[in-house]
Amino acid sequence: LAVAGWMAACGHPEQTVVAQYFNAVKAKDNQTLSSFSAVNFDKPVQSWKILVTSEETKGPAVLPSLIKAVKDAENQVSQNRQDATRYRNDHFSAWEQVQELQKKNQPMPATLSTVAETYQQFTKKDQELKKAVAHAKEAVDRERHLASLSLGQLPDLDTLEGEVLQKQLELELKIGGEPQAWNMSLRRYNMTRPGAGSRVLSRWIIQDLQPRS
Repeated sequence: LAVAGWMAACGHPEQTVVAQYFNAVKAKDNQTLSSFSAVNFDKPVQSWKILVTSEETKGPAVLPSLIKAVKDAENQVSQNRQDATRYRNDHFSAWEQVQELQKKNQPMPATLSTVAETYQQFTKKDQELKKAVAHAKEAVDRERHLASLSLGQLPDLDTLEGEVLQKQLELELKIGGEPQAWNMSLRRYNMTRPGAGSRVLSRWIIQDLQPRS
């Protein structure tokens, strides 16, 4: 099955990939499924067939830009904390009073309103920026997982350059004796190593599988 998956990198991959997927589903072979698919399927499929195959589309590989987005978001968190520290040092006594009153949930006097508002702004921005970092890291993890399914566990995965190929399939699955319409998304990473220009071996993987509405 693994060999068949790598052979699907050429020619008409959809037949081999779909057959490999549903054969593994029937056999409840989760190890094989997780090796080339980002989506599980727990329905008993008696048979399947491809109704429509879309044209192959291409787009830039986004992992390097997603990694950069994480670093940029982390830098913004750091910059905001530095700005907060400078402001705190310039208004040390008032800042400490604001923090103490907030801890005790006591009313804020008018003399501390400006520092209190600035404190809240820095705190709110810190929370928002940390959420942005978390979301950016999640995006990197998702993309890195898809890339590793197609390319393998490569030590230089994050530095590869190239494009992402995609295909959309319309399937008819026989489940519980009844035909059902499903959409499947295939993806493959066409990558090279910077400088060397050598192409990295890759295969088509299953990115998504959803019932057609």
